This record gives sequence, structure tokens and C-alpha cells, in this order.
Amino acid sequence: MAFGVANANDTEILPLEEALDKLDTEVIYRRTEWADPDVNLRLRAAEKYEILIPETVPRDLIAGTC
Repeated sequence: MAFGVANANDTEILPLEEALDKLDTEVIYRRTEWADPDVNLRLRAAEKYEILIPETVPRDLIAGTC
């Protein structure tokens, strides 16, 4: 799991088991005051999270593909 754009030099990348405890899900899934500058920074950072998938994923496991 990448805590930002995965190919950026300063992005922290952790195994999913470790990353789950560090996810800022509150700012994404709960009602927060996005106009607050601190909350807005958290939201912008969380929107850049990337889940990295090693190797390949069969097409039939990807929703929205035929």
C-alpha cells in the first residue's frame, strides 16, 4: 500500500497488513469539515493512497470489465 503516489520519491510503501492501521479512513468515510485546512490536507493526502498489486490480476476479478 502506498501512502501517496506510488512512484514519488518520498511516498511511504508498506505491506497491507501494516498499512491498514495507518489508513486515515475517518477523513474519507465520515462526515468531516473539509473547509478546515488541517482536515483538507488529510483528505487530499488520503485521496492519493494507492493499493499496489504484484504480478497480474485475472480480468474476470476486476469489476466493470468484460
